[in-house]
Amino acid sequence: MKKRNQNIFIVITTVPALIFYVAIFLYPIFRAVTMSFYRWSGLTSGTEKFIGLNNFKKLLQDDRFWLTVKNSAVLMICVPVGVVVLALLFAAMLTRRKLAENNLYRTIFFLPNVLSVVVIAMLWQLIYHPTLGILNTLLEKVGLESIARVWLGDAGTALLCVAATMIWTSIGYYLVLFMAGIEGIPEQLYEAAVIDGAGEVAQFFNITLPLLWEILRVAFILLISNAFYGALVFVQVMTNGGPDNASLTMPNYMYNMAFQNSNMGYATAVGVAIFIVGISLSLITDRISKKETVEFQ
Repeated sequence: MKKRNQNIFIVITTVPALIFYVAIFLYPIFRAVTMSFYRWSGLTSGTEKFIGLNNFKKLLQDDRFWLTVKNSAVLMICVPVGVVVLALLFAAMLTRRKLAENNLYRTIFFLPNVLSVVVIAMLWQLIYHPTLGILNTLLEKVGLESIARVWLGDAGTALLCVAATMIWTSIGYYLVLFMAGIEGIPEQLYEAAVIDGAGEVAQFFNITLPLLWEILRVAFILLISNAFYGALVFVQVMTNGGPDNASLTMPNYMYNMAFQNSNMGYATAVGVAIFIVGISLSLITDRISKKETVEFQ
C-alpha cells in the first residue's frame, strides 16, 4: 500500500510537468520541423503546400544564409572570449586587491543587466552615431579624427560594434559570478603561494583559474548561447542586418524570412538549422571544456 501511494504521488507530481514540457517545448519543435517541409506564407491557414526537402536544398545553396552563419560564428567567438577575459580580469583585480569600493564597482558593472536590451541597443546606437555620437566626438577631441567613421554604416565595423555592445552588456553579470567564485577560494592557498615566492600572475594561473574552471565552463556555454540567440534584438535595433547584410545573423535572417518576406516554411527551415547548430555547439563546448575538477579542502 505504501509503495502504491508513492507511485500515485510520483504520477500526480510529474504528469503535469511532463504535459507542460511537451506542450511548451517538444510540440513547437515538432511543428517547426513539420512546417519546414512546406511552402507557406503564414497568412492563411490551409494554404500550406508540401515540398519535401526543397527548403533545405535551397538553404544549402543560399549565399545569404551562409553569410549569416559566418556572422553568427564571429559573434560566438568575440562575445564569450571578450566577456570572460574582461570579467575575469576585473573580478581578480577587485577581489585580490580588497578594495573598499568593491560593492560600488559591482553595482556599476551590473547596472546594464537591469536595463532592457532594447534600451541598451538604442543607447549604443546613439553612441555610434557619426555626428551626434560620443565615440566620434571623443576621437576628435584626442586628435584621432581619422579613425572616426560611420560605425554602424560601415560593413567592416558594424558587426564588431554589435559584438562590443553585447560584451559591455554581459560583463557585469559574469563579473559578479566570478567575484563570488574567487571569494570562495580559501585565502590560505594564496598565502602559501606567496611564501613559495609566487607573484600575482602565477597565483592567478595556478590557483584562481583552476579553481574557477567549472564556473568558466558554464559561463562559456551560456555566453555562446546568448551570442547566438541574443544577437537578434541588438542587430534588429542597431543595424537591421545592414549594411549589405554585413551584420545579419541567423536568427535575424529567420525573422526576416518569416515576417518581412512572408515565407514561413523557409523561415522554419532556417529555425531548424539554428536549433541543430545551437544544440551542437552546446554539446561540443561542454565536451571540449571537460576536465578533472580541482577541489580544495
